[in-house]
Amino acid sequence: MLQRSALIAALLLLPSLLLADVVAEWHTGFNAPPSGLGLDGDPRALLHHNDSLYCGGSFSQAGPTTSWFVSRLDDSFGTYEWINIGDLNNRIDDMVAWGDSVLAGGRFTLADGVTVNRVAVYDGADWHPVGTPGAWSWGNVLSLTMHDGLPWAAGTDFVARWTGSGWVDAVGSGLNGDVFALESFDGDVYMAGAFTSVPNLSGDPTIAANIARWDGAVWQAVGLGLDDTGYAMTEWQGNLVVGGVFGSPEPLLAKWSGTNWTALGAGVVGQFVTALAPWGGRIVVGGDLSGAGSVAVSDVALFNGAVWSAMGDGVDGIVRAISAQDGNVVVGGGFTMSGVVASSHIGVWIDPSVGVEGLPEPIVLSAWPNPFNPTTTIKFSLSTSEWIRLDIHDLAGRRIRTLLNGFQTSGMHDIIWNGCDDNGQSQGSGTYLLRMQTPKGEQTHRLSLVK
Repeated sequence: MLQRSALIAALLLLPSLLLADVVAEWHTGFNAPPSGLGLDGDPRALLHHNDSLYCGGSFSQAGPTTSWFVSRLDDSFGTYEWINIGDLNNRIDDMVAWGDSVLAGGRFTLADGVTVNRVAVYDGADWHPVGTPGAWSWGNVLSLTMHDGLPWAAGTDFVARWTGSGWVDAVGSGLNGDVFALESFDGDVYMAGAFTSVPNLSGDPTIAANIARWDGAVWQAVGLGLDDTGYAMTEWQGNLVVGGVFGSPEPLLAKWSGTNWTALGAGVVGQFVTALAPWGGRIVVGGDLSGAGSVAVSDVALFNGAVWSAMGDGVDGIVRAISAQDGNVVVGGGFTMSGVVASSHIGVWIDPSVGVEGLPEPIVLSAWPNPFNPTTTIKFSLSTSEWIRLDIHDLAGRRIRTLLNGFQTSGMHDIIWNGCDDNGQSQGSGTYLLRMQTPKGEQTHRLSLVK
């Protein structure tokens, strides 16, 4: 199986990458050439996992390999090839990592001859059902997410969650509409799709226009919601980014901070957004797009937190799935060209300036005094300017206070916490968690408030 170091080495050996003024560009394979790594149908889900690329969707052929609805791209002695990991009997609509395994959801009921029911897990060797297939009483799975280490699944008229021993209804009866996206964000589960209200377990409907959040007890509206369908969600730089076909709160693309909606930069222009993927300090946006900010794009665009940019000549058809890792972005959809490269339903954008060493981690140097009363000073350093989010959580994981959420300049930084929550209420004695999120990961530091 491909190791990350091997991937970086392979990229560095590309003739085009040997030039000092190398630029990002489209390829038909990870180390293109070779060509012929395309698909005969649209990917609906792409997932970088354990240094391989998993692909699910509506296809039966992956490069020269017959693979019904799912395949995996591996490295074999420096040559990338598609691996059949077991045929399904219908398409995959979403995939997420579940520990070392891959969880898939869709329309299938058989996975490599094993009876499953719209949701299955691949452990690297075999497919397995999640729970008892006959106990799955819902329909096709359109979206998946992981929350508190356990899967959630959703589709037409349902959201279900896995308890560790079985699937249970997470909304109660009466949800009328499709759930196209699920995302765990800021301690809650969010769902987006095409619905006007969410019935809580009490049976009382909650008005929620095309997006809602589960706070652990009930479903709640997310501001004024979306005025049309939401298709994709992802967490990026401390916000929940949502894409779709809506015109409000912002056209096609908006971000939710946890309290309010705002635009993502100057926004995008087109028909809809159907795919989103964080990429270090950037986010990749795909769909049916013609512009991003003041830049002309073709169905896929890149935002770095300040400005939009095109990804070369883009692709010549709808983007349905995106996955990004290290120096490459894989996009899949209904296209035949990536830039000037023939790419049957799948293309790879390689940018050697984005790598595992590309964004240095900030370092929490100290929180002093600790234990403290009434204040403590948190210190950290940055070697480059980048986005930082600092939150205080209690030991149950609830967010108490947001100290920082935005770009910070390089150098040393001090910030004081006075032991209060976001509403200015003083907190009691106890242990709290300082959580620092960065484009490359997160760090946690324990703080003790003693009164």
